[in-house]
Amino acid sequence: MSLTTKEEIFVQRLIEGDSQRSAYKFAYNCEKMKDESIDVKASNLFKKDKIRLRYE
Repeated sequence: MSLTTKEEIFVQRLIEGDSQRSAYKFAYNCEKMKDESIDVKASNLFKKDKIRLRYE
């Protein structure tokens, strides 16, 4: 079970102490997205088993 490069960046930013929103913005192109949409996407991403396992 491997992560994509963007998923790995997201997890690494979380480990460094970023919020889910900030980590998602860093890893993904969110220029045209509202913060509320980013929050939903970041939360859903973090709920994935492979993301949580890598984070832990």
